Amino acid sequence: MTDKSTENYRDSNGRFMPGNQEGNRKGRPKKAFCIPDILNKIGDENVPDVYLKVIQKLYPDIKNITHREALQRLAYHYAFKGQSWAFNYIAERTEGKPKEHTEEKNQPNFTDIAAAIRKSDTE
Repeated sequence: MTDKSTENYRDSNGRFMPGNQEGNRKGRPKKAFCIPDILNKIGDENVPDVYLKVIQKLYPDIKNITHREALQRLAYHYAFKGQSWAFNYIAERTEGKPKEHTEEKNQPNFTDIAAAIRKSDTE
């Protein structure tokens, strides 16, 4: 059943026809500025001089660096100092996070099934 107010805008299958302005006139709403956007914006900015001096103690050749690169270099620094969290962070982002293998409790034990079949064959 079609609504009388929209039947001029639809084809015989009930779909809106090209050029139609009846459905969503303003289109999809714009995405709000959210936390990932803010973090990406900051990550692309250059590190302030206060932090740059700290980084230059570890990497004296660096003259200009973004926040994102600085954090990655610090992760390597802590990994070399023996911090396991930094090593895991780097490994997961370069090699990928390892899949967790879980054992299902209701999974049949094929060894027991094969033994039962052999036992029934001998009887």
